[in-house]
Amino acid sequence: MGLLSRFFVKRAERSFEACLSVIQTDLAEDRCKVYSSQMDREAARTLAAQVVNFLKGEDIDEIARASGEPLRSRIMAILPQVRQRAAECMQADRQTREIIVATLRTTTVLNFGKYGKAWFENPAKMRIERLLVEYGPEFPEEIHPEAYEQLAARYHEVKRTAWDAEQGNASAQFRLGCLYKDGCGVQQDRNQTAFWWRKAAEQGDIDAQYGLGLAYQEGQGVPRDYAEAYFWYELAAVGELDPSSAKNITKFQDEAALHMTPTDILRAHERARKWFEAHPTKPQ
Repeated sequence: MGLLSRFFVKRAERSFEACLSVIQTDLAEDRCKVYSSQMDREAARTLAAQVVNFLKGEDIDEIARASGEPLRSRIMAILPQVRQRAAECMQADRQTREIIVATLRTTTVLNFGKYGKAWFENPAKMRIERLLVEYGPEFPEEIHPEAYEQLAARYHEVKRTAWDAEQGNASAQFRLGCLYKDGCGVQQDRNQTAFWWRKAAEQGDIDAQYGLGLAYQEGQGVPRDYAEAYFWYELAAVGELDPSSAKNITKFQDEAALHMTPTDILRAHERARKWFEAHPTKPQ
């Protein structure tokens, strides 16, 4: 291999290792959160770490043998669960399957560039191939370093946004709804969009209130309901909006009103009045 080729391989390896470190942390924390409701925290952390190692193509039996105490005993205790838990992890989340398949393929490409034909005799190659045979066909496209970086960044964004949203951060809840709306890093799901926008809207996020109004007016992710749309537009209109958004809200609210009776409109105004009384802080 020439000097230039080695340079590009080394650069790709450094980029891959940086991305993989972030992905490992995200996935391990995600799994640990799931397992912590089923076992003590230390066991959950150990199981999560070994599930991630297994999905990377690592030899978890060798990891256990090479570990010192008390880690060795903790790994041995959870070892029988690892393969089944890894399968459950992959079945539950398309985004995780995609990033794992991309990680395995990138590992293969980089190791071939590093070791040449000797890589094909490496036991790690055999473990990776078994995982790719099972999960690879869902993602037939090849992966290259730049695409892997982008995929890893999207994975990280979704995971971090989801964690913040679950903690009640209204801005994160709105952003997560947008990710589901656009299918950015996750499978497009208008039901999830409406779910997270409602959570943010109920906390006074005006962008979420506006978006939720549109969702109800268009019947996207929720049943079409013009009175509900009118109500959320009413809340959003009080917030600090740019002139274009303010004009659009007025337009959409007027359109919703065409499908409502005068009594429906009065009820929506009264409902909005009560909402502002219950939420005296100025909407953000």
